[in-house]
Amino acid sequence: MKNYHFLQILHLWGKLKHSLICLLAVFLSFSYVGKAAAATDQAYAFLSDDKKTLTFYYDDQKDSRTGGTPFSLYTGTNTPSWLSSAKSTVEKVVFADTFGNDDNKPKSCYMWFSSFENLEDIVGIANLHTDNVIYMSQMFYGCKKLTTNLDLSTFNTASVTSMNSMFGDCEKLTDLNVSGWANSQVTSMNSMFKNCKALKNLNISGFKTPSIKDAGLSQMFQSCEALTDLDLSEFNTSQCTSMSNMFRFCDNLKTLNLTGFNTANVTNMSYMFASCRSLKEIKCSSFDTKKVTTFEGMFVGCKAVQKLDLSNFNSTCAQTLKAMFEDCDALTEIKFSSDFTAENVTDMRSMFYSCNSLTYLDLSHFKTSSVQNMGGVPNSSEGSGMFRGCENLVWLDLSNFDVSNVGDMRYIFSDCGKLTTIFVSADWTFALGGRFNYFFTNCKK
Repeated sequence: MKNYHFLQILHLWGKLKHSLICLLAVFLSFSYVGKAAAATDQAYAFLSDDKKTLTFYYDDQKDSRTGGTPFSLYTGTNTPSWLSSAKSTVEKVVFADTFGNDDNKPKSCYMWFSSFENLEDIVGIANLHTDNVIYMSQMFYGCKKLTTNLDLSTFNTASVTSMNSMFGDCEKLTDLNVSGWANSQVTSMNSMFKNCKALKNLNISGFKTPSIKDAGLSQMFQSCEALTDLDLSEFNTSQCTSMSNMFRFCDNLKTLNLTGFNTANVTNMSYMFASCRSLKEIKCSSFDTKKVTTFEGMFVGCKAVQKLDLSNFNSTCAQTLKAMFEDCDALTEIKFSSDFTAENVTDMRSMFYSCNSLTYLDLSHFKTSSVQNMGGVPNSSEGSGMFRGCENLVWLDLSNFDVSNVGDMRYIFSDCGKLTTIFVSADWTFALGGRFNYFFTNCKK
């Protein structure tokens, strides 16, 4: 009987020992997995305790690194987790050598340094591999103190789809190397270089933009005041619908060759070249403008341009020509197409306001039965007289003008001091109740 109990005890002990061994094995396996997981390399940003340096690493020390705060990298268009803590204090960004590991390829750079208003230096950016990056919008937006030569020639942009405001408001940046960028998948570059006021050197001759569409080029170079030259010969604009403000305030651009632009789908060209004060030549005679609804302010303030060849322009869909050539001080000749008839235009305020060098203007092909406004109050944001301030204009042919629906013609010919001849039709009829104050003010001839 005793032997029987003893055998039972041995049997139970054997089972218990087997169970303990299994439990130990499980415990050890979990311990190993835990250690392995803890040792996995990962990409992260690390903000120093003084919040002046943001460093990007790819290693296994995210949770153990001391002297600052780690932040995970997001994908997609999520706002970076470090942005609120870093944007007003960081002076230096560093991409550590480990970040250049071939296994580390981020998918998004969206807003990474947006509004880093005190950022002055970026070190090791060649360690940022962008092969898989999709979003670069606002990446350097608002880096107002960044002055160094920013060399991004190592960037692979083959997968990028958005670059909106990427360098917008980098006011002190003087040199930017983006040579080698193909941008074949990019759909929008809206405001990409807007307000890069000090940017002198920008080589984008290699940009191929077959996917750019909609308003993807609007305000792209607006207020690039120091640029003197732009090579856009490789741009594909066939899907664009808006080019508004594209070159506005590019004060030092001397010439623009846009003969390769396909504008067949563009509907908005408002203020496209506005205030390009040094621009002497604009090659845009090939523009297809059949779908354009607004030419408002297109050439306003182009003070140096002397001749404009608009021989291919069509105004079939145009609704406004307001201030189209306003303040083109040196303009002596405009070559219009016979298809530029303005038949659906309702607003012609300030169209030729202060075109001081025009002497003869033949608008006999204009059909103006839809126009409601050709005048206004001087120095008003609403516009003024259509020909006001054309100081050297002598001869004007308006023989097919129909002004029967024009409610405002104030100041239309005022300050045209040398005007001697205006051709109008025999049935020129004014709109009942219209405003015609100061019609010929200071027309001395």
